[in-house]
Amino acid sequence: MTHHLSGMLGFSPSLSLKEWLQHCMEQLPQSSFCRLLVKLWFLWKARNDKVWANRNCEPLLLSAQVWHANYLQANISPPKVPRNKHAWKKPPVGWFSVCMDGAFDVHSHSGGAGIVVRDANGSFICGMAISFDQVFSPAQVEALAGRVACRLVLDQGLGPVRLESDSLLLVQAMHSIQDSFIQLRVVYEDVLALFSQLPGSTFSHLYREGNTAAHSLARWALCNRSCNVVFTSTPPFLEEIISRECT
Repeated sequence: MTHHLSGMLGFSPSLSLKEWLQHCMEQLPQSSFCRLLVKLWFLWKARNDKVWANRNCEPLLLSAQVWHANYLQANISPPKVPRNKHAWKKPPVGWFSVCMDGAFDVHSHSGGAGIVVRDANGSFICGMAISFDQVFSPAQVEALAGRVACRLVLDQGLGPVRLESDSLLLVQAMHSIQDSFIQLRVVYEDVLALFSQLPGSTFSHLYREGNTAAHSLARWALCNRSCNVVFTSTPPFLEEIISRECT
């Protein structure tokens, strides 16, 4: 065995196993060194099976190669497929788009909600920024944003509207409140009750890429504690986003 190893990777009887492994790690590519470790582990396992259980082993190299291939398949992430950008889209003529978003700070347990209402031309109609204290999760803030959005639409007498949120939990709750929503059930029921007062309107999901205006307003509300502001003209920090998404 020692004679056989002496020709492998500079192995010398004067080297300890630890020193030889260190030498291999420095000389071999990472993938080759990993394969070597797997084979050595299978060799040690086969030795123990024979000595302690008198079991004959399967072909060592083949077993090691199969195990290593399966490990790589299970643990190496596949390349990410880029997601198509989902920009905000103008609502149909006669409709209003009502985008909402929530922002949450885990350290202060505070949150902010941003609501942006636009017409079929993409023009800013109104918006709202409101902050919350003593909130416990992003999902709660998103739900509160939904309640604020519905109340704003009712107060402004707008309709029909396309309510849009990037919170899948909120959108799913508007179609069916599940038992798993127990912690937010009361808020979801409030949103659903308000939404039922908006006949012909819809409540749908949009990706974060299409919700940048409401997201920026929510972050502004989070940073401006104790705010409760209704905007009837475009806030200066939203002008670029609104203008860009109009085109």
